[in-house]
Amino acid sequence: MLSVLIIEGMGDFRCKHCNKAYTRLGNMRRHERYECLGSLPRFRCSICSHTSRRKHDLQRHIFCKHYKFF
Repeated sequence: MLSVLIIEGMGDFRCKHCNKAYTRLGNMRRHERYECLGSLPRFRCSICSHTSRRKHDLQRHIFCKHYKFF
């Protein structure tokens, strides 16, 4: 199990969906927009019904699952 050391005064920005703490507001906003379970997947595979929150994850999916089409 990984443990995280949080320095006092750090982690002042918390996600309103999952309560994950961030030291920078921009990182928390990126998390809320693209990564958090409260956000909807933005990327959809054109071959199947797979969706992803990150473009790289969709690209990896296409390469691993649909490589025979290329």
